[in-house]
Amino acid sequence: MDYGFFRKWVTLWVVRCHAWRQRSRSLATALARPSGATHEQLCCLRVACYEHALASVRRGSRPGVWGPMAGQTTMLGIIGMLCSCGFSFAACDLREFDRTEPHAIKSQVDNQFAQFEWATDVDVLSGQDWIWHYIWNKNRSAGLGALWKKADIRIPLTAPLAPGAAHCNHFLVNAFRPEPDADAPIVYGTNSQTQRAAVYVAASPPSQRTGGYFDSTYVDENGKRIDLHIAVFSKASPGGYTLFIEKYPTDITIAFSKLAPVCVGPFAGPEDAIPAFCKQVRIQTLEDAKIDKASLASVFSPAELAERRTQDYLFFALRELKSGHEIRARSLLVTNSELIVLDSRQHVLFVSNVQMLVH
Repeated sequence: MDYGFFRKWVTLWVVRCHAWRQRSRSLATALARPSGATHEQLCCLRVACYEHALASVRRGSRPGVWGPMAGQTTMLGIIGMLCSCGFSFAACDLREFDRTEPHAIKSQVDNQFAQFEWATDVDVLSGQDWIWHYIWNKNRSAGLGALWKKADIRIPLTAPLAPGAAHCNHFLVNAFRPEPDADAPIVYGTNSQTQRAAVYVAASPPSQRTGGYFDSTYVDENGKRIDLHIAVFSKASPGGYTLFIEKYPTDITIAFSKLAPVCVGPFAGPEDAIPAFCKQVRIQTLEDAKIDKASLASVFSPAELAERRTQDYLFFALRELKSGHEIRARSLLVTNSELIVLDSRQHVLFVSNVQMLVH
């Protein structure tokens, strides 16, 4: 890729996107920096990509439809390619943490079992509340498995947080409780040690646009460090809502609980008329999905697993960096969906929760 041309193109966005960055810092923390492009330029570009994704859904030839025909899914086109070509996603970027009041709550653990820092925070950006949490593994030689359930962080011992890396999530909320929940323990390590912690809590979920970002790093079976990035958003649109998913690496699978069917057939016409998004969506129980049992047992207790074994999950495996789909619906609800992230071998990489629109 011609980065000289790319840098000039990115620079044109800086002035126009500066306001976007001020109100949307949390949308732009995961891109690594290609040679010569500044952090500010890439932050603006990332928000531009996201805004373009949602705008593209609304700019189809029919209102509320992405692509040339109703129900058709397309990727982001030229801007999407520019956003994805030549990039790798960076680990959780803690420079964006604690931008506004209230101040973050954080503490460190340093003992013979583990060395890590935990934190919880709320940032208010142009009137929009974002709650986010992180665990930062400060051990330089050993991975970290941790269950911080009230922060929606479950990292299995079978795919621990890489040495020196951070796992973070940030969620869009309508409002937050001023007093944090001080009873939010973290269970960590092979000996299941417990650390007292606190979390900021949402007072009410958003109703028109929901979702969050998730960033982490693990070490795969070959000893290679793998950065993970996931963005999941749903947004109300005329006649329904849009589901937007961004994931890196592209070969990971995301399983969602409590999501209504997003691809309702039968689809008219030939096989190639079926949206690409829908070709890679399946509904299965955890038992039928043949997920690695050891990794499931590392993030769920026996009682939790028993509750989930026969529960339907929507598995999304499309090998695209960014994808979206328009769902027709007469009425919308907000649900708390469990999110299970799997590698190509069906091993759990982490588990979280996210508020999503459903019909």
